[in-house]
Amino acid sequence: MLTDIDKENIIVEIKGAGYNNEIPAYKTESLKYVFMTEMPPMDLRLCLAISVQDSGGVHRSGLVYKSNVSVVKSEINRWDLDRTSSAFLYLFIVTCASGVMWRMMGWW
Repeated sequence: MLTDIDKENIIVEIKGAGYNNEIPAYKTESLKYVFMTEMPPMDLRLCLAISVQDSGGVHRSGLVYKSNVSVVKSEINRWDLDRTSSAFLYLFIVTCASGVMWRMMGWW
């Protein structure tokens, strides 16, 4: 049950979205949920819970996953820039474009 979760040690609580999928009895369906959060690399315990409602309107919930996970540092993408870097990049591009235009005006 959901009471197995140690609520005193929750670092980040991520609430999911409703999928509103109907899954027939004895069938299996995968639902993907992608989440991102800004956290330093560390080892954590991940608890995933599910809440479902059957055709009769009865709500059921349970623990789906409870195990240790590692938060790792993501690879740096050169296109993921912060505001300072992107401002410098745009200033550099505008300067280069202005220089090219000034040079073309000089040739005419």
